[in-house]
Amino acid sequence: MLFSKKELMMKKYRRNLTVIDAIQWNGQTYGEAKSLFAKAGLPGRSMMNEDRSLIIPALEGPLRVEKGDYIIKEPTGQFTSCKPAFFLEAYEKVKE
Repeated sequence: MLFSKKELMMKKYRRNLTVIDAIQWNGQTYGEAKSLFAKAGLPGRSMMNEDRSLIIPALEGPLRVEKGDYIIKEPTGQFTSCKPAFFLEAYEKVKE
């Protein structure tokens, strides 16, 4: 299938202004991460590896979170992770 030149041009997109819950995994806040999972109804389903990475439940299956990554609870209730450089560029802290 051939595409027109207009279809092949990059387009600009804006991230929506959805508020999310997130915590940065620093290799020491396992209790905080477990508390977040408990509030979301997922207690006991995360684990920490010897290298202090965290395995969390995710829609696609177990998700590995490395030290410095952000754990994000999406508005749908699902969990995902995000590398710090992208997270800090894409999100700003909400004043409570």
